[in-house]
Amino acid sequence: MKRPPKLVRIDLDEQIRELVAKTDHKTLAFWACDCAERVLPFFERKYPDDNRPRLAIEVGREWSRNGIIKMADIRKAALAAHAAARKVKEEDEAARSAARAAGHAVAVAHVSTHSIGAAVYAATAARDTAETIDPDAAVSQERDWQYHHLLELQRQFENRPEWKSLSSSCIRQRCMLRRTQTIKVSKTINAPLEYVFKWCTDFSEDDPKITGSKSQRKILEKTKKRVIYAQLYKAEDGTQKVAIDIVTLKSPTSWHLDYFGEEDNETGEYKLNRLGKSKTRLDMVFKEKWKNVKKIPTRRELVKDVNAVWDKYVSALEADYGTM
Repeated sequence: MKRPPKLVRIDLDEQIRELVAKTDHKTLAFWACDCAERVLPFFERKYPDDNRPRLAIEVGREWSRNGIIKMADIRKAALAAHAAARKVKEEDEAARSAARAAGHAVAVAHVSTHSIGAAVYAATAARDTAETIDPDAAVSQERDWQYHHLLELQRQFENRPEWKSLSSSCIRQRCMLRRTQTIKVSKTINAPLEYVFKWCTDFSEDDPKITGSKSQRKILEKTKKRVIYAQLYKAEDGTQKVAIDIVTLKSPTSWHLDYFGEEDNETGEYKLNRLGKSKTRLDMVFKEKWKNVKKIPTRRELVKDVNAVWDKYVSALEADYGTM
């Protein structure tokens, strides 16, 4: 059975990301649960005896109401929903995405950026259901609902006295984007363009080892059109941080990165250009939006760090190509 293309990118995606960045934690938890529950019937109709995704949403709602659920229980509920997704039959794509949406919705209690994952998977489920005649229209309709629903939740919670102090402090924290930086880096690689694209987009959980990074990576989705993974790393102050990466593949010459982290958000554009039979140039453009961090690196420091990382990637790539 041929798989349909993964979620299309629409203009409203950026508006949703900007709105999420200005929304407090608990409102995002409410919103993510609403997004997931809206498509939950796609899972429950196919797997009525599996209540793990629904329980995950209920745990997420309970946390958003009182904030006293233990993080161990949050993690357990999220993992259970993702386990349910893995048990879905290959052809039941909408059911799988609905379960994934539930897993991300409850995980918002831990890290607010999981709300993006919940919304994306919900839109994917709406598109992949057998009832959908026009997949692109289904995506646009679902994303439109998500955007306006989040606006409505913001309005409702801002008018509740018990939420005002929480909402104000969280919004201030999220809006402290002290600087937006854009950097451009290029690398010349001694390998054919086709090989470079395949190597660079074959994401795995062991990739951090190539650069010597101590961060941990968990692949959440990997298809020919899109890769989603979570990263766990230590910040400069020693605290653990989590980020979500969504990579859209545009074979055979480019790919796009959307990175949602606790310290920063980032987009990355990667473009390959053929320089010869066995030589390729990779042009990269990164746009960084910093949040409330103690120290924002200079543009020169960012360029230096990106170059250091990609020098290691290029060396590994060329070594792998040389063994063919």
